[in-house]
Amino acid sequence: MRNYHWCDEDKDCPEAVKPNFKSGGVEVRWYKYLGRGMSVSRQITKEELAEIFQKCADSLSSTA
Repeated sequence: MRNYHWCDEDKDCPEAVKPNFKSGGVEVRWYKYLGRGMSVSRQITKEELAEIFQKCADSLSSTA
């Protein structure tokens, strides 16, 4: 997960086109704040969402 990148759209800024969150083949983008102007690269099932959430939770517990 990464923050919104605050570079000007007029400038050549490769960081601005990267997704804010990526897990496997799912990419999520938002405008400035999580949930604002949010888009997802494809439809996901509840099971896929649960799997993504579990991977995130596992990664947090493994770094503590």
